[in-house]
Amino acid sequence: MLHWMIKLEQNLGIGELVVKYWPEKSTSHGFLVWRYLLRRDDDEPAPWTSEGIERSRRLCLRLQYPVGYPSDKEGKKTKGQSKKAGETSKRPVPDDDACESASKVYKADSAEAVEAFKLTPEQQHLIREDHQNQKLWDEVLAHLVEGPNFLKKLEQSFMCVCCQELVYQPVTTDCLHNVCKDCLQRSFKAQVFSCPACRHDLGQNYIMIPNESLQTLLDLFFPGYSKGR
Repeated sequence: MLHWMIKLEQNLGIGELVVKYWPEKSTSHGFLVWRYLLRRDDDEPAPWTSEGIERSRRLCLRLQYPVGYPSDKEGKKTKGQSKKAGETSKRPVPDDDACESASKVYKADSAEAVEAFKLTPEQQHLIREDHQNQKLWDEVLAHLVEGPNFLKKLEQSFMCVCCQELVYQPVTTDCLHNVCKDCLQRSFKAQVFSCPACRHDLGQNYIMIPNESLQTLLDLFFPGYSKGR
């Protein structure tokens, strides 16, 4: 069994993330299951810690819940009902009023109200490598001081004009527009050999080469988005 688990780690490429694992009898169905303790491969504090909650408050971030999962307010209400009268939670909770106040202050050009978005060294390197989109990156990076609004600007700037979604396997055309490779291929199959954004003639024999630097960047900024495409 141990040999099989090691092979599984190697095949999935998760060996470096696994701190330890152990067998345990499930309390729900009684079968033997394997529990994993994974290392967080993230420089930011975990959102459930005091530091993470404080960071969420400064950036006005909100947790997103799966369909059918109790909402944030419902969860707070349930937790509050389970506590004794007069007992309060020790964990800080992001304040809606504080976020609204921070938003108003930011609109008044106070950069200190919102924490600026910080790029990792890998992101900075890949942005420099994406020579074709340097002008566009210059425009996007000017919004770093806006904190979470930076990601909104990034998503808008790299939206495919065809599918109106964040570009996937982006082809950066000669006219410097970014289009999903699949979208551009469908356009060519329809005998339309021009750029979907500006109608610049690309030619029938245009070679569609995905911009790997841009794709890697988008995966870093929006983890998991490409898995559903």
